[in-house]
Amino acid sequence: MIKIYKSIFYVFIGVWFSIFWFSQEAKAGGIQLYEQAQPGIGTANVGQAALANDASTSYFNPAGMIGLKRNELLFGSEIMILSTRFHSDKNNTRRGSDGGQAGGALLSGGGYIVYKINPDIAAGLSITAPVGLGINYDDDWKGRYLIQNNFLMVIDIAPTAAIRLTDWMSIGGGADIYYGYLKEELALFNPLSPDGEIDMKYDDWAVGYNLGVLFEPSRKTRIGVIYRSKVNLKLKGDIDFNNIGAIWTRAGLEDAFATTDFTIPGSIMASFYQEITEKFAMVFDVGWQDWSSMKKTKITTETGTTVSIDRNWKDTWRVGGGVHYRICKPLLFKMGVSYDSNPISESDRLPDIPVDRQWRYAAGLDYDVNKNTIVSLNWELVDLGKAPIDHQMIQGGRRLSGDYDQYANLVSLSFRRKFGKE
Repeated sequence: MIKIYKSIFYVFIGVWFSIFWFSQEAKAGGIQLYEQAQPGIGTANVGQAALANDASTSYFNPAGMIGLKRNELLFGSEIMILSTRFHSDKNNTRRGSDGGQAGGALLSGGGYIVYKINPDIAAGLSITAPVGLGINYDDDWKGRYLIQNNFLMVIDIAPTAAIRLTDWMSIGGGADIYYGYLKEELALFNPLSPDGEIDMKYDDWAVGYNLGVLFEPSRKTRIGVIYRSKVNLKLKGDIDFNNIGAIWTRAGLEDAFATTDFTIPGSIMASFYQEITEKFAMVFDVGWQDWSSMKKTKITTETGTTVSIDRNWKDTWRVGGGVHYRICKPLLFKMGVSYDSNPISESDRLPDIPVDRQWRYAAGLDYDVNKNTIVSLNWELVDLGKAPIDHQMIQGGRRLSGDYDQYANLVSLSFRRKFGKE
């Protein structure tokens, strides 16, 4: 037994390392990531709060851990290929290129474990990367004074617990321990010489919480609701100036320690699972995210200098539906579609986070290798929208105007292992 738990510990350390290391080497897009290398990707991440059928419920709704019959370990990896291209329009007056292919590849993963203390009490732990963004434009692109490249990664370590209150109701919850890392680079306008460079790197830890409930009015019906609290990361780090030229040197521009805030919004997700026949089931989602809490981005240096960037984001809504179909005893087919609304208007959108409404289309297969091991292969296409921009830039009053072609393809492979007796 000790050897088993040592193995589980090493798997979790490996998952954490792969999330942190490979993500730093990637150029990816998006900001709220439902995709955590879990089997539910096959339904476009629909139904996660109600499925309660594998160890990933420890993150997506800890109340669902009561529904598992045995101890479980689930870990997976995923690769997301993002295509992001900006196209300026006739209203653009900013000089330079359109930035080329600003997307790239993200390799990430997730790990989950559930331990059944008894049939009515369970504990769990998950390691995920639920928030991320990144973009890398060509050096001469039109918006280089706003952003050249950036990378944001948030890791969530979530210990959870659950208890059955009645035959038809369970509750669960726990802590979300976040680590955030932000790296940004932009060009500095030098009037009499080539552009300089501004590099910023920040990180921080913060703690939030989650609460979940699962209702099971019948053996074939499950309704789950999960709430995650809002968390403010107080990111701290250095701003470095390179090749700033004579004018900025005489003006006293120099490297500095600075802080900035990043808000992980509060959210509510409600999911519904309904078994229609022994082979066929349907899942549905409706959700809300408090992105209106992201009004401004402020950067404050150790000398008290503050730069404020208006964001003016709006709350977003999510809906989705999917199906499960048991082709044969060991093989489950899944497919689904989901929609997330647009958080930003055209005039407020900036090229560092060119997000828009999002459509997800997905399919997947779960294969029961034996009674203890299940392998899941899933694919997803994410339509990230046109994200039109019309921004009046500070430098020379020039205008950045255009839109994007952007989409992502994701492939995920996960392994689920059951331990102990029912």
